[in-house]
Order: sequence, then structure tokens, then C-alpha cells
Amino acid sequence: MKKKLLLGAANINLLIILSILIILMYNYIGLLNIVSTVLISILILIIISTIIFTYLSNKIKIYNVGAYICFMLNIILIYLISTTNLEYNFFNNYIKGNVYTTYNVIVLRKNVLYNNISKLENKTIGYIEEDPKIDQNKYNIKKYDNLNEMTQAIEKAEVQSIVLSDEDLEVVKEYNNYFYNQTKVIYSYNDIK
Repeated sequence: MKKKLLLGAANINLLIILSILIILMYNYIGLLNIVSTVLISILILIIISTIIFTYLSNKIKIYNVGAYICFMLNIILIYLISTTNLEYNFFNNYIKGNVYTTYNVIVLRKNVLYNNISKLENKTIGYIEEDPKIDQNKYNIKKYDNLNEMTQAIEKAEVQSIVLSDEDLEVVKEYNNYFYNQTKVIYSYNDIK
């Protein structure tokens, strides 16, 4: 009985550690927003509570089902952590203190021609960051000194699209809500600062 409970405790502790790690990774990279993080955390708590209940059951079949589910969840979480680390080089960037930033390619809502980034090929895209990570062979890039200048440029059709980080997008939303409501995001990508 003690061996069974010890194995169950180790399996559950591993599940808890891996769950916390994957949520922190996805949050740090910017793949999850606050609402998604809370919902996924609640779901994980429900799953862990259910697995604990199965481990404490006196019936061997219920215990085995709980052990199997917990083991499979651990395998899935290890896979997700390793693939996320491979794609985003998370651990190396976290140790170095690099910050992931999400950039958004934005167009005017009234311009229905540009509904995805491929439609912007050979068009002009405005930006204010040092390096927008946009392929300069496919798109014409125009640099602006500040947000106000760039938002006016898209309104005047000097550029067909602009690139804003999530932080800059929040600034625009707060100070120029009319402009924010007149635009839409057609493409987002992550980069490291």
C-alpha cells in the first residue's frame, strides 16, 4: 500500500511541476493571455484533484485508470515543454533575461483587400522599432519616429499596414481609441528583445 501511494505521490508531484512549468513558459512567451491562463489553471486543478481521488480509491481499477491518465499527461507535458523550448529557445532566453514581444501587423478595417499578410506583398509597411523582422524582399518597409506619425501615415494611406508591439498597441488603444477601433490585426508574430 505504501509503495502504491508513494508512486502516486511522485506521479502527481511531477504532473504539478510540469503543469506549472508549461503555464509559466506559455505566459512568458506570450502564447497565453490572462483569461486563458486562469482557465487552464482551473482545468489543471480539476484534473489533478480527480487524479488524487483515483489514487486514494480502494478499487484497483480506478487506481490504475488514474495512474495511466497521470502518466500520459506527464508524457504530453514533457513533449509540449521540449517542443516549446526547441521552437522558442525558452530556457536559454530566460536565463539570459531576454523578453518575448508580440508584434502585430495592422491594417485599416475599411480596407478589405488586406485580410492576411500575404496580400501585403510589395506594399508598404510602417514601423517604429529598430528591426521589425519583416521580410524586406517581400514588403517595402518605412520607418517612423513615433506612434502618432505612423498612425497618421496609415490613415493618409502613405502605408498600407503598420507593425506595432503589444505594448504600443495598448498605448494606441488608450490614447487614440477611434484609431484602434478603425484597425484590425491580420498577423502576429513573436520576437525576442
